[in-house]
Amino acid sequence: MTTATPLPELIRHPANWRRWFSQIFVLVRMDLLRHFFTRRAIWLHLLALAPVGITGIYYLVQMFKDRGGSLGADSLAFAGIFQILYLRFLIFFGSLAVGTYLVRGEVLGKTLHFYFLLPLRRDVFLLSRYLVGVIATSVVFIVSVAASYFLILMHRGSEFWTFLFEGQGMANLVDYLLVTILACAGYGAVFLLFSLYVRNPLIPGAVVFVWEAINVFLPSVLQKISVIYYLKSLSPVDVPADGALALIVVPPEPISRAVAAGGLLLLITVLFVLGSRRVQRTEIDYTD
Repeated sequence: MTTATPLPELIRHPANWRRWFSQIFVLVRMDLLRHFFTRRAIWLHLLALAPVGITGIYYLVQMFKDRGGSLGADSLAFAGIFQILYLRFLIFFGSLAVGTYLVRGEVLGKTLHFYFLLPLRRDVFLLSRYLVGVIATSVVFIVSVAASYFLILMHRGSEFWTFLFEGQGMANLVDYLLVTILACAGYGAVFLLFSLYVRNPLIPGAVVFVWEAINVFLPSVLQKISVIYYLKSLSPVDVPADGALALIVVPPEPISRAVAAGGLLLLITVLFVLGSRRVQRTEIDYTD
């Protein structure tokens, strides 16, 4: 009986890299449509459109009344919406539903064995499923974040366009979109891993939600084993807050953005490695 070639030895051969990239590209292109243009994906679009509807109403109200406040106040308002509504709720639950269904959905549809019968490494299969989830959620929420950003600030007219192209506006928008992608990648990795171990996504979702909520009260070492710890430090605009709100929007231990991005990517890598080891031992049993 022959044994499988260890992964470190396979990595040293360029031909393997080309084959894996080709396989990942084909799988992502094939499976991405199933997460964008199906009835099950409608709820994801509705979830992302909810804040767009709210900010759209705000835009219309501001256009037909005397504009109070200032551009800076509107910018801070969007920062609060992004950190509280998007990061803690919308992107979290969107990634929960998509991430836990990427592999489990194939089991429910009794189609997982088709992938496992292909001449395809299981970790390559898992990476392709992960990328499908990240791309699906990132595209939807990037559009939502960008639309909300413009709707909250655009009623300022020329002041907004000057801020966007000559001030800090465009840099802030790009940062918001990058944080959105990292949030989808981070939570996607968490829920993809959990889906390989448990059948009911509600249980790991509730556990992670509570863990992220109490992150500020945990010891410094445990705080780093969370996604929101890094996302807080990556947000481009600091939200001034006092009391209970400070626990939500203010990083418990300020770190540089480079360290935050590196720490989050390291956490994603560790989660994916754990998931790859798990999927290597996965046995298909549709009777469950």
